[in-house]
Amino acid sequence: MCYFARFTIHEGHQFRLDTRIYLCESDEPSADDRCVAAIVGKNPGSANPTELDRLTRLSLDGDKLLPSVRNRFLAAYERAGVRMPRGGFIRVWNLVYLCNHRLKDAIAAFRAVRKPLFCNTEEAIPRIVWFAWGPPNPDLQPFTKRFLNRTFEHPFYYDMDAGAIVPGVPVVTSRVKHTQGLPAKAVEKHLAGLIG
Repeated sequence: MCYFARFTIHEGHQFRLDTRIYLCESDEPSADDRCVAAIVGKNPGSANPTELDRLTRLSLDGDKLLPSVRNRFLAAYERAGVRMPRGGFIRVWNLVYLCNHRLKDAIAAFRAVRKPLFCNTEEAIPRIVWFAWGPPNPDLQPFTKRFLNRTFEHPFYYDMDAGAIVPGVPVVTSRVKHTQGLPAKAVEKHLAGLIG
């Protein structure tokens, strides 16, 4: 199992922070780990904690985003002919960190929290940042702004209108493709170019 996160209960709601997708199946969190990329999604899905308030293994419970992201990176490393770094992992950032299977419910609950939690790992920017929060959604617009005005070395997203990878940060009106139904080969080819 190569998926880890820190879950905490805050103001009566469960938040998932510091989510990591390790490239090597046998890797576990250590001081020598290296974040090789980040992906920005909407909200934590159905993955659940095995413990609270510490970095712990995730029980995926049907969550498909995390394995999908890992598979894209594994294929990209292979395609680039680059050995995966020991302790290398992909960070999962979210627009909303409050856990709920339904996005609308997560947003409503998040807005009711007096002091909502955000992941402090958003301050440490890796070389590659993949945007995958889905098409424009008025409910999510306030949350996208904290990512749209930042500088990243290699940002990208799959544009639903162009049907292609766009190297850059999306704008508010961009039709960003979520990982569900995403053309895998296009992402793998782009990632391989960045990795190689």
